[in-house]
Order: sequence, then structure tokens, then C-alpha cells
Amino acid sequence: DLSKPVLRARMERGMEAIAQGRLQREDFLREALDIAQRCYIALERNAPALDQALSQHFAGRSEVVRRAPVLQAAFSGCRCGASLELRCHTAVGDGGGRADGGPGGPGGPGHGRG
Repeated sequence: DLSKPVLRARMERGMEAIAQGRLQREDFLREALDIAQRCYIALERNAPALDQALSQHFAGRSEVVRRAPVLQAAFSGCRCGASLELRCHTAVGDGGGRADGGPGGPGGPGHGRG
């Protein structure tokens, strides 16, 4: 898990070892990328469980996102083949966009599946 303190501490020790000349940058990067890739693969494998867990905390937000204006259609593509849209929405009750009047705001840019 990339967010675990033990992993961050390990990375910090590795960077310190590079600075002190005890470890080569390439060796550190190889190990760090290996760890990140393993985390990504585990996350990808468990994506449905992650979706389920997050949906419990963000229930009702999907409708807010669907109603948000599309800033750019077909902004990107998903591995499943779906086209993603770039949308801009604001947090509920925040009074609108950014303080300078531009698009966005605390909700920031978002995307919905199209």
C-alpha cells in the first residue's frame, strides 16, 4: 500500500542512502517502481471492491457529476473502451465556481463516464 508509513519511511531511507553515496539512484528507482507496480496491479485486480467501498462514502455524487456541464467531450478513454468526459462541478453548497469567477472551484474539474 503506497500510503503506509512504513513504505514512505523505506523510500526516505533509500533517498538518504543515495545522498550519502551508499545506494545507486538506478537501484532505488528500480525497487521503488517495482513496489508501485505491485500496488497498482493489486488495486487493478481489486477495482470492484474499491468501487464498492468508495460508493458507500460518496453515495449520490454520481448524479451531481452527471448534471455537471461537459467541458470537453471524449477527453480521454478508459481501458474498458468507454469515452471519458471532462466535467466541471462544484461542491454542494459552495456557491459556485472559483473565487475569481472562473470555472471550477472547490469541487474542481471532474470527469464522468460517457
